[in-house]
Amino acid sequence: MFFPRVCLTLAKAFIYTFPVTLLALLPDGAIAVSLSGDSDSPNTSRTAIALFTGFGEDPANPQTGLNILNTLLQNQFGGNSVRPFDSRVFTYAQSSDALNYLQSFDNFTSIGIIGYSLGGNAASVFAKNFPAPQPINLLVQIDSVGISDDKVPDNVSKGFNYFQRNPSYPGGSITQKVIERAVTQAVQKNVKGADNVNVEELFNDQSIVHLGIDNDVRLHQLIANNVNDFLINPLTPVPEATFAFRQSSFSNQGSVSTAESVPEASTTLGVVMFGAFGVGSLLKRQQQQKDKVDN
Repeated sequence: MFFPRVCLTLAKAFIYTFPVTLLALLPDGAIAVSLSGDSDSPNTSRTAIALFTGFGEDPANPQTGLNILNTLLQNQFGGNSVRPFDSRVFTYAQSSDALNYLQSFDNFTSIGIIGYSLGGNAASVFAKNFPAPQPINLLVQIDSVGISDDKVPDNVSKGFNYFQRNPSYPGGSITQKVIERAVTQAVQKNVKGADNVNVEELFNDQSIVHLGIDNDVRLHQLIANNVNDFLINPLTPVPEATFAFRQSSFSNQGSVSTAESVPEASTTLGVVMFGAFGVGSLLKRQQQQKDKVDN
């Protein structure tokens, strides 16, 4: 019985790992957003946000982390006829759909892009290729995984990178523990030009892991604060002391996430077999890109 279980675990790991393994093998620039349509400058006060999930997550499932975050954003900022607010969740592979969604509005004042895991990479690429002259006012990456997510694009006004460093998965299955250890090595921890925030340190909570970070309601509220400060009320400067206090106020809170933990398959980087090769290629490519920048 042991051998069949091992084979099943390896098979699951390969299936989950394949998308990111393929991503690691693609040439630089192979992932791009197809851009078209009207890009006139906005002249109204509409705010719109596109959120990108990781691989394997259903954007229609209300129990996934980004859908819960999206509901929070709509509850806090929606329903205002003077300053309309719109947001929608997409998979990491639905860049064209997200673009069509944003371009369906006649005009808008501010745009935010949020992405988790492989969706963090998609969000960065999407923001970089968004049609001029409309800038991206806010880019939020949550434990981003990819090859094009280590620098805030020039057309982005403000960037936040929330990450964790925990390679373990307490209470998880063998497959989840292997996945967690592998993906933590590939998570983008230093996005140039962004505010890089280690949420384990911020919340003083070492139980935060990649497979659950998008479900953390404390992080959801922190991102909602970012949306308020840089999209909804961007003309009202946030004093550094206030911003620091907001962040420190979370550090004494225990883990209060009540969202269903939905394993996100894009995190299964480099788990055994071809997956291991995927992580190696991914990390090597990231290092090569950094070396080019440094030179």
